[in-house]
Amino acid sequence: MIALAKSESAKVNRTIGIYPEIKHSTFHAIEVKFGPNVFEDKLVKTLHDAYGNVATAPVFIQSFEVSNLQYLNTKTNLKLVQLIDAYDVLDDGSIQVDTATYNPWRKPYDFVVKNDPRTFKDLVTASGLDFIKTYADGVGPWKPYLVKTVNDKVDRTGDGKISDVDRRVDGSTGVIEMAHQKGLLVHTWTFRGDSGGYDLGFKDVKTEMEYYIKLGVDGVFSDFPAAGVAALKAVRGY
Repeated sequence: MIALAKSESAKVNRTIGIYPEIKHSTFHAIEVKFGPNVFEDKLVKTLHDAYGNVATAPVFIQSFEVSNLQYLNTKTNLKLVQLIDAYDVLDDGSIQVDTATYNPWRKPYDFVVKNDPRTFKDLVTASGLDFIKTYADGVGPWKPYLVKTVNDKVDRTGDGKISDVDRRVDGSTGVIEMAHQKGLLVHTWTFRGDSGGYDLGFKDVKTEMEYYIKLGVDGVFSDFPAAGVAALKAVRGY
């Protein structure tokens, strides 16, 4: 992937970055018996060899866990992003993290192992963002954390049925603004034109991304990059 990003950068004469995600650090350290931080150390060595240990490198490292990012913060100057998950978004626009049984959308797994009571929702509060700021450069919340939407059962599309695209959109939740005030980047996910769900009041993926970009997000994840480019051009002119 590094070789591909570098070769394509040379072809188009602009920098193409990479955005690796560390998956299941705690599980691999304990259950697979990798030992602590073995994967993180290998990742850092690989990235430093390719890009150097500098914050300006075209690299973001992301994770839904916390401890691995805290460790990486002591080992690298590469940019780190704390991902924020959830289980569902309810009709009133509130975020659901709790279900009847444990699920991976409630809290980082290292919090589970350490009996840390905080959930993902706690990490996008003022105190949660202050905490993230101590070890990361940005936050990556699931997109319903950022925009207020309400399912008020109005058929706004006129197609005779009520779906996510009919939700009323009421602006920012304030998470973007609060994160920026604390010096954190905000990258959100995932914008999919084929998902059939979680379109959350927007008729198409380009329109949806335009809305989030206008609110001030610093980056988006999308399976439809052409729509993302078009949204950027529409909002920012590039």
